[in-house]
Amino acid sequence: VSLALAAVSFDASVGEMAMALCNGARLVVVPREIGTDGARLSALMDREDVTYMFATPSSFRLLIEAGWLGSPRLTVTCGGEAMTADLATALSLRTKSVWNIYGPSETSIWVTRAAMSPVPARVTIGRPMLNTRVEVLDALGEPAPIGVAGDVWIAGPNVGAGYIGRDDLTAHTFHPDPQSASASGLRYRTGDNARWTWAGSLG
Repeated sequence: VSLALAAVSFDASVGEMAMALCNGARLVVVPREIGTDGARLSALMDREDVTYMFATPSSFRLLIEAGWLGSPRLTVTCGGEAMTADLATALSLRTKSVWNIYGPSETSIWVTRAAMSPVPARVTIGRPMLNTRVEVLDALGEPAPIGVAGDVWIAGPNVGAGYIGRDDLTAHTFHPDPQSASASGLRYRTGDNARWTWAGSLG
């Protein structure tokens, strides 16, 4: 039972619908007035026995502040905003599993994921998903050493072609991918900063 909490104009709604449609699950579409009310959303989730949901950290905090107890059958993915260690712990205590995810709209929604432990030593956005390459580059466009922060670039078939009617912005953020087998392959400069950890995760 998958929850559809995101507005259809938000890219995360594609993942919510695909999760249900590709797995034969029942999709519970949440009206906006319920999705922004922690108590009503909690009641709906209990009534529908939801087993999967995506939400932003803000939405999860709204639920917790409303007294939501969670479910041992529920898997959650959290993204769209930075996750904190205290939220990861609170969610882990209330659910079956918790995933922290990252990805901009320009790269077909999600590109990295990390399983959260009940008491994370450090919250990261994890490792790239299949068919995705994530690079952390320094000011010269060279790979930043492990532990050193740099610009996050994303490459792979999930990278978009640019912005309609905004050639200037497209040229600034979408660049040819030198490692692509296709001449039209692109890399996307996200504008975000991160660093590789020694464990191979992005933090």
